Amino acid sequence: MANLRDRVKVATATTGTGTITLGAASSGYRTFASAYTTDRLVSYVIEDGAAWETGVGTYSVSGNTLTRTMDASSTGSTLSLSGSATVAIAFLSRDNVADWPFFEATFDGEVAATGNSFARAMLNTLVTDTHAGFNLSTSVYTVPQDGIYDILFKFRLIDGDIRTLSFGTGVGTTRGDTPAFSWWGGNLQRQGTTYRRVAYFQKNETLEAFYYIGSGTPPNIKALDLVIFRQM
Repeated sequence: MANLRDRVKVATATTGTGTITLGAASSGYRTFASAYTTDRLVSYVIEDGAAWETGVGTYSVSGNTLTRTMDASSTGSTLSLSGSATVAIAFLSRDNVADWPFFEATFDGEVAATGNSFARAMLNTLVTDTHAGFNLSTSVYTVPQDGIYDILFKFRLIDGDIRTLSFGTGVGTTRGDTPAFSWWGGNLQRQGTTYRRVAYFQKNETLEAFYYIGSGTPPNIKALDLVIFRQM
């Protein structure tokens, strides 16, 4: 996770499981306000007596607050704070680049495409999936960690269909002609696209690769390759 800062630890009088209002710096430490001048996504650790919570949250400069999304805790759920906890910036295991999610799946062969509607791209070979996020039977990827993800989707139609086609590809939580969808048209012996997207996704959001092919009866799909990895 980017935006780490050294020696940031404060007290909080907040109670309950919601957004935290940050207080004075602990002895020998500094405040969030002294470390950040703009709103930032940060990794945090909360200590409340013997109880603890780690996760990722958004520090808001204007309110001096931290919204939180728990990764882990001593209780197994978001801590209900007592009013005498501390909150610190921390380097967590999720921040280790070597432990970030990486996934790739492919399709190679020939399969009929769906025409004139947004359709999920079905993959049949799992190359790698470091955090077990992909369901091969449904071709849906469940995001294992909050973060910024780099997505690459290669889409290729069969050779030899020289019709002028209107088609496009996308990867996201829902299918549709969104700003993140990419259209392509051509009249070539070999037709395909390479789609790339960098976006923030939350843990447990589901992603799918999808396509749209117009222009009457669509040609068959020849090959697919989907790569998703957490960038930060």
